[in-house]
Amino acid sequence: MNAPSLTFAQASTADELAAHAPAWDALAEAHARHGGLCTTYPWFASFAEHRASALGSSWACLFAYEGDVLVGVLPFVRRAHTLLRRARPWLHVPGDEHTTGGGLLVDMQDAARAQLLARALVEHALKRSPRPVGLRFGGLVPEAIARTALSGMSGALVTEEDLAGRSVPLDGTWADFHAGLGSNLRRNLRKARNRLGKTGALEVETTEDPADLDRYLALESSGWKGADGGDVANRPDALAFYRAFVARLAERGSL
Repeated sequence: MNAPSLTFAQASTADELAAHAPAWDALAEAHARHGGLCTTYPWFASFAEHRASALGSSWACLFAYEGDVLVGVLPFVRRAHTLLRRARPWLHVPGDEHTTGGGLLVDMQDAARAQLLARALVEHALKRSPRPVGLRFGGLVPEAIARTALSGMSGALVTEEDLAGRSVPLDGTWADFHAGLGSNLRRNLRKARNRLGKTGALEVETTEDPADLDRYLALESSGWKGADGGDVANRPDALAFYRAFVARLAERGSL
């Protein structure tokens, strides 16, 4: 397959990033399930606003367009190299233990084309940035776009899989997922639910109200994480990030 004809744009301010938000939302709606929440505008905009500076890093986001259609997004932060410091930084694609898809978002209608798009974004990012050591991804699950599309690519690409066990891919309904579990695990889940039911009526509630984030924060703080000081409410940068992230999701009707 021939390489697609692409034009590139780069954003390094909040306003520049927001200018691409509608196109990014459309691309993510169709293809973000392949990469997770950290491939979306709400996640990276909130990260850039509240987490990048806390890491002492500058950030940028690269966009690939085919005509006027957005077909790829690659956000990254410039992280100082251990020895070479900022003279030869890493371009680090951010993620965290809850969003292990790898940050890269491309049109996934065709696997071969998706690989070309991913590689074109990485190559352009490395050429456009001043003397980077390379581009690295953190905490990738096996099905992440970065792993499937960039495997074996030169350019000092580093993939880290240390967080892979913290993600459970769910395609389909809860009933489908539950049916695929082992019989012993299904039996233990049934026993646990029955024990909980003895303490009172047990219900599952789904909410789309961003104000309900405070209910979660209070619940988290009431347990062992609150006692250890590791809850979100005790970490100002994390609290600001999650508030911004939830608000942006709610604005899009995707909370």
